[in-house]
Formats: sequence, structure tokens, C-alpha cells
Amino acid sequence: MPLTLKTYIHTYIHFEFSTAIQLRLGLNIPLIPSQHCICGARPDPFGNHFLNCRRGGEVIYRHNAIRQVMSAILKSSGDVVYQEIPINSFPVDGASDSSTAPNLRFDIVAMSRASLQNISADVTVSNPLSSSAAILLQNANTNGNSNNRAESRKNAMYAQVSHARGLKFTPLAVETFGRLGKSFRKCLKEAASRVIASSAEVDQIVANKLHATLVHLWQMKISCVLQKGNARIIQMAISRILSRNHQSPNLNNLDFSVLQERLLR
Repeated sequence: MPLTLKTYIHTYIHFEFSTAIQLRLGLNIPLIPSQHCICGARPDPFGNHFLNCRRGGEVIYRHNAIRQVMSAILKSSGDVVYQEIPINSFPVDGASDSSTAPNLRFDIVAMSRASLQNISADVTVSNPLSSSAAILLQNANTNGNSNNRAESRKNAMYAQVSHARGLKFTPLAVETFGRLGKSFRKCLKEAASRVIASSAEVDQIVANKLHATLVHLWQMKISCVLQKGNARIIQMAISRILSRNHQSPNLNNLDFSVLQERLLR
């Protein structure tokens, strides 16, 4: 059977599932070796270093998976959706602009059929367990601080150029443990409202339940691809370290006893 986006979202291999549980519960990941990461740092036993490390292409893999899911969600709400669109392919004041942000792309551009407001969006994943002690303290003291910082960075980069092109910019920020940023949550709620509005007339109570169910379902899909992406980052980082030291990781024979003991407490 071909691996479609739908089957990908709901299918975990052994290593992905066990790693997702270990990350969520804050358990040691037994396969992480004691050798240094290819960036030169020594990894921690919980895998947090790998989620922050920029070496390897797995961060892009995770980013693109979230972008694909969000594009599918916006399409289901009736929007016409484009991915990876160069910013300068959009006209500014009726003329093409090749001088502003020549290398920037919008992750998503959604043309709404339900309103005159079209949006641009960019996905970003932030780790609240920052390698910076100062930022880590801020994240510990302020709910959603990691997402707030990520949204601010994306707004500084894309909001003005989006507005100049008649687009409303939406930063799609999510933390590595699954918490969505304010703008991300608002975007999901607005998409759910468009789905309800396009359906046959229903009682307000039923509409509210449908709206909440849709948002919850979409959040689950985003969380699944996020955790699969996190597991892939760790898996590939481990493989690179071991291959550099002429060892082979065994990803199919993991011991679940520690996980079972923790879950049954």
C-alpha cells in the first residue's frame, strides 16, 4: 500500500513510537551513545541536544511534514493552497519586485474563497529546553515564551513583506513537545469556522461541538507528525555518531521494560 500523507500521520515504526514516549516522559533514550555529536558537543541522555542541533537535514524533514499537514487542513477549509512560494513572485503595488528579500519563500500561501483576506504562513519549531541558560529561565517562568519568541522572529522577517503583497502573515509556531503558538491556534480555529460555515445549517450547539472536534483532530495530526519528526532527528543523529565510530545502531530490538514500568506507576 502506498504511504500517503494520511497513512504516514497515523503510522509509527517501533523506534519512532518508543522515542516519542521517552521524550514526552523525560526518560533517558538508551540508544544515545556517549561519543560526541558531529557538531562537537556531547549529547545529553534525553536527546535534547539533537533537537537543538542544526547539523543534518532532519529538522527540515520535520518542518516540511508539519507544513504538508497544515496545507491539507487549509485545503479542507476551502482555501486554495500553495507551498514554498518565492516571496518576489507576488507583485508589490502592481509591479514585480525582485529587490526585496530575494531568497525568502512563504511556506504556505492560502487564497480564501470565504473572505477577501489571503494569508501567508511560515512554520517554525522551537525547543523550550533551550541551550541558553537565560532563555531557559524565561521559558520556565513564562507560559508559551518559546513560541512567543519564535512568532516574533517570524513576524520580523515576513509580516512587512506579506502586507506589501496584500497578504496577512501568520507565524505557525509549535514547541517540540507539541504546544502550539497563539497564531497557530487562531489559524486552526478560523479554518474550522470556515468548514462549519460551508456545511449545511446546523444547530449552534452542534456547530460548536463540531468546531471543537475539528480543532482537536487537527491538533492531534500536527502533534503526530511533530513527534515522528523529533524521533527521526534523534534516530539519524545516533546513526551518524555510530557510523563515524564504525558501529551499527539496532533500532528494532528496543527494551520496553523501562517504559512499561513508568507507564504502570
